[in-house]
Formats: sequence, structure tokens, C-alpha cells
Amino acid sequence: MTTQFRSPLSRELQSFLRFKRSLGYRYARSEFMLREFDRFLRQYARQHQSWRLDQAILAWLASKPRRKAISVAADAGTLRQFCRYLRRLPAYASVQEPLWPQLPHESGFVPYILSKQEVYQLLKLSRKLDRPPFRARLYRALLLLLYCTGVRFGEALRLRMRDVDIRARVLFVKPFKGPGSMGPFSPLLIEGTGKLSPRSAPRCPCTTR
Repeated sequence: MTTQFRSPLSRELQSFLRFKRSLGYRYARSEFMLREFDRFLRQYARQHQSWRLDQAILAWLASKPRRKAISVAADAGTLRQFCRYLRRLPAYASVQEPLWPQLPHESGFVPYILSKQEVYQLLKLSRKLDRPPFRARLYRALLLLLYCTGVRFGEALRLRMRDVDIRARVLFVKPFKGPGSMGPFSPLLIEGTGKLSPRSAPRCPCTTR
């Protein structure tokens, strides 16, 4: 494990992350969040000599007011677990948890469905991206992939050529967590992206017989 924390609670954060992963949790997103909190706590402790963990947590949660409530709730949940972990340690048995804000645990996000005309407009605008030279083709391929397959943005970015079987017209999608899945795509996607052909793309190992 190469994660390094540098705040006054660096050892505790590191041991908490190790403890969670020993239970089988990947804690990938939580690690990123804990490192961000560690950087904030390092600066917060310098500015407040008599700092308290509960106050530092609330200050960090309030430091980015434009974040969605569901995202703040996820970070608060991880820090709540961290506080409970600390209280199991003899040196932190009396640590105080903050008065946790009441935040929603379900997203109220309503997706916006693009019309065909709006998709065409995006593809037209992508042609104007000229630096670096391959940027226009890259964005066109990404837009078509998102529109034609319905994969998430992060899933599309994690795709590799070995995940694409052009002959069988299937994608092997690796989600952020959980097992991967396979999904078909239209041959029109290949025609629209260009620069791809069955000869230039290797077969997906999951479909190779």
C-alpha cells in the first residue's frame, strides 16, 4: 500500500484504510476522499492549535458548498466510520463525533435526454477541436460511444481495445465496483467512429473461443 497521509492523524487514517480493506472493501473512492480530508486536516491543524476532530470534519464538509448533498452524505458516512474506528482505540476512546447533518441518501438527479438534433450538434462541434490533432476524432468516438451504448462516462474512459470485440459487436464493460458485464452495440457505431476495423482491433478475451 503506497498511500501516504501527512496530517496529525496520518497513522490512524492509514490503519483505518488497511482495516477496511482487510474486510474485503476496495475503498477506492473512500481512499481518495480520505486523502483529501488528510490534506485539509493538515492545514486546519496548523491554523487551529487546539483543534478538535469533530470541528475539523464539519469544517471540511462545509468547505465545498457547491457539492451535491448526496456526495457530501457519502463523505460523511466514511468519516463516521472513521470516528467509530477511532473510538475502539484506547487513545481515542473519548473522541467526539460531530453533530452529523441530515443529508439525503438517495440522489434526486433527473437525467436530461438529448434529442437527435442535439447529438448532431455536439458531433458537429467536436469537429472544431484541433489541438492536439487526434482530439476531434477522440471526442467524436467518445460521444458516439456514450450515445449508442448507454455506458457511463467513467466506464467509457476505462475501456481498452481488448474490451471491444468488433466481430461479435460486444463491449466488455468494467464498472467502478462489482463484476463486469457485456453489452452489444450497433455496427453503425463502428462506421461512425472510424479508424477501427476487425483487423486492427483484437478480440475480447471473454468472447474468444
